[in-house]
Amino acid sequence: MEKLRTLRKFHCALRGTQGKRSIKNVDEKIFAASLNTLSAFGPRYLKRLKERFGSFQQAWKASMSEYRAIKDFTPEEAAALQKEKEETHPEKVWRELEENRISLLLKNELPEGILETPVPPEVLYAKGSLPDDHSHSLGVVGTRRLSGYGREAVQTIVSGLAGSGLIIVSGLARGIDAAAHETALGAKLKTVAVLGSGMAPAVLFPKENRLLADRIVEAGGAVISEYPFSALPLPWQFPERNRIIAGLSRAVLVVEAREKSGALITANFALEYNRDVLAIPGSIFSENSKGPNALLRAGAASVFSSLDILGAFGIEYENFAENAYQEVSPIEKKILDSLSSPLSRDELIRQSGLRVQDASSALTLLEMRGIVREAGGAIMKVK
Repeated sequence: MEKLRTLRKFHCALRGTQGKRSIKNVDEKIFAASLNTLSAFGPRYLKRLKERFGSFQQAWKASMSEYRAIKDFTPEEAAALQKEKEETHPEKVWRELEENRISLLLKNELPEGILETPVPPEVLYAKGSLPDDHSHSLGVVGTRRLSGYGREAVQTIVSGLAGSGLIIVSGLARGIDAAAHETALGAKLKTVAVLGSGMAPAVLFPKENRLLADRIVEAGGAVISEYPFSALPLPWQFPERNRIIAGLSRAVLVVEAREKSGALITANFALEYNRDVLAIPGSIFSENSKGPNALLRAGAASVFSSLDILGAFGIEYENFAENAYQEVSPIEKKILDSLSSPLSRDELIRQSGLRVQDASSALTLLEMRGIVREAGGAIMKVK
C-alpha cells in the first residue's frame, strides 16, 4: 500500500489542477483500471461491480463469495479469478498507464455525447486531447476494403472541411477509417480514433496503423478505448466500440459499406442516439455501395461535397472559407498571395519564389482542401 500512496502523489503532481481532486477519486481510478484487467470481469462487468459494492475500491477488496452475487462462477473459474487477482498489482497497472501518458476517465468525466448513449463505458482510456462538449464532431466510417472511388471520396470530402473546426471521429481500422484520419491530419483537422483493442503498442490494432495513432495524438487529437491497456483485439469488441464513435459524433457519414457491415452498425447507433446519418451515393453495381445506397433509400441525407457536411452542421460557407484561409502554412500563404489572378503553374511557382517541390506539395494540399483549383491550365483561388 505504501507504493500505492506514493503513486497517488505522483499522479496528483503530474495532473496539476486535475491532481487537486480527492485521493478517493484517484483510488477509484486505480482500482477501476485493475478490475478492468481481470478477464472474468472487464468492461462488461464494471457497472455491476460498482452498483453491488458502492465503489471500485470496495469491489477490489471483495471476496470470491461476494463476487458470486454478480456472476455465477464454476469452481474452476473462481480459482482462475482468484489467481489472476493475486497476480494483479494495482500500483503496477496504474504506473503502466502513467508511463504511457494514458489518462483514465471515470464515467462522470466522459464527454457528454458518450454519456448520451444507452450503455456508456464505466471507464475510458485516453491518450491525447478529447474534444470538449461544444465541439462539432463528424464520424466517418466505411469498409476496410475501400475502392479507388471510396478513397477519393473520403479525401475530397474531408480535405474540403479544412478550416471548419470539425473534428473527425473514426475507428483507426484499415480502409475508410485510416483514410479519414490521414486526410484529416493533412487538412489540419483534429481527429479521434476509437479502438477495438487495448492501447499497448503490442496489441493496438491494426498493426500498420500504430504510427498513425501516434501522429493523431501529436497533432492534438486523441486515441481512446474502453478496453484494458493490453487487451487483445477480439472480434466482438469492434461492434461494441462503434457506439462510442456514434456517441462522440453529431453526425455520421457512411462512405462505402456492404449491406451487413460494422459501418451500418455505427449508422444504426447514430439513429438511436438522434444523430444525423449521412451517406455518399455509389454505383448500383458495387457491393461497397449497397450499404450507403440502402441508407439513402431509408432517408439518410446524401453527400456530394464538403458543403453538404457544412450544411448538416449549420456552418455558413462564408465563415468557413475565411477560417480555411486562416489555417494555411507560410508556404501556402506565399502561393495564395501570388494568386491575385489566375496563373499557370509555372508562372505561379516563379512569382512565389518557392522551390518547385515545396510549391507543388503546397498546391496539392490547397487543392485537396478546396482553397484553390486548376482549370484550363490556370490555377485560381476558389473564392
